[in-house]
Amino acid sequence: MYQLKEKLSIERILWFISFGFLYVAFAFSIVSDGSYQEFWRKTLLQTLIFASFFFYLASRQISGKRLIERSLMDFQLLVLLCYVLGISFFTMSKATTFNAVVQFLSCICGFYVFISIAKKRVEQLRIIGFITILTIVLCFYGLMIHLGLFLFPSWQFRHFYQNGMLCATFANHNHMAGWLEMALLLFTGLFFIKKRSLPISTLMITTLAVMVLTQILTLSRGGWIATVSGGIFILITCIFSNRFNVPKKVPIMAAGIIFLLLMGVLGSASVVKRSLTMVEEENGSDRLSSRTFIWKGTLEMIKAHPWTGVGPGNYDLIYPQFQPPGIKRRFYEAHNDYLQFTAEMGVLFIPLALWLVISLFKEGFKKLGHPSRQTRWITLGSMGGIVAILVHSISDFNLQIPSNALLFTLLAAQVAAPAPALSSRGSGLAYWHY
Repeated sequence: MYQLKEKLSIERILWFISFGFLYVAFAFSIVSDGSYQEFWRKTLLQTLIFASFFFYLASRQISGKRLIERSLMDFQLLVLLCYVLGISFFTMSKATTFNAVVQFLSCICGFYVFISIAKKRVEQLRIIGFITILTIVLCFYGLMIHLGLFLFPSWQFRHFYQNGMLCATFANHNHMAGWLEMALLLFTGLFFIKKRSLPISTLMITTLAVMVLTQILTLSRGGWIATVSGGIFILITCIFSNRFNVPKKVPIMAAGIIFLLLMGVLGSASVVKRSLTMVEEENGSDRLSSRTFIWKGTLEMIKAHPWTGVGPGNYDLIYPQFQPPGIKRRFYEAHNDYLQFTAEMGVLFIPLALWLVISLFKEGFKKLGHPSRQTRWITLGSMGGIVAILVHSISDFNLQIPSNALLFTLLAAQVAAPAPALSSRGSGLAYWHY
């Protein structure tokens, strides 16, 4: 008995250490510009994720469980991993490709830790609550700078640097919007899990309103469209599924929040200006034309290397050879994740990516029929966030940002994790194992 308790305690300690590294990884990623621009930031984030995965394996080894928790996407991820490793032999820069493969492996490791979390009811709520708290801190930090409330001299510099676009800790407002659209839609699933007291409901509504207002003030048109797209997906799914009995007060509440936000937003000249100038940038350049130029060059790169691509992570090294004349600045990303991934990994990546997305949503829709409200609503909120980031990826590169890629991995795990099993105890009451 003593040995059993000792094993269980050690297992639990390792489990909490694994979670701790994962929480630190999320916190570090959003306070360091998404861990995007500097190599050391990416390396530290990857190290934290690998450490989390190591302690996760250790805890399962001690408990006698299989090392890797099963998911509904195991075969698809195995095929993707083999494909990425296979085309890496044809890359033009081994060092750059190695870094990209390590980033991909860190996402897979994080995915399986998230799978284990998604199968435990309490831990699932904890990590979503942690993401919500991080997002709210991020929102208030960004709002204070945006409104000119400088607690430190460096904040004034950030205010000048952001040029009226709310970016918070991110260098680019589109990346801030990418994080927000996923976190916001994931958070909406918590509203309908159970009935809450009036103070808690008021706090949750206020939290959602702050997220939406911050998203608007990022002035990211791609973020606006993506958030609306994810919201519409959730709404349509609720309408056509008989498993979602949305209370009548919810549409009224949502309409009230939207009305109040619109009244506030319409008073902001910067938002109105941004909405009316869907093509022109503040400096007079044509953003749509510049991105069209980038996409044309990327298509030429794909034509030149159709089957194996230029290698994962090599886009910025090879693109200058294909950049059309007329653009003076150098671009390191395609501003379209689908084109960039195809350019780096070849046209065979297209059917593979479609297979992955279709398989993920197929499993997600199956889970929407689960009797557990928590399973249904968190799965639906995660699917809405995935839809949002997939829409945003048409005109930006949020999946190239490590923090946003990590949050995307969390959402995918919530969808891909097996639904809790039903069993009966006592007088025939149903219980759910998480």
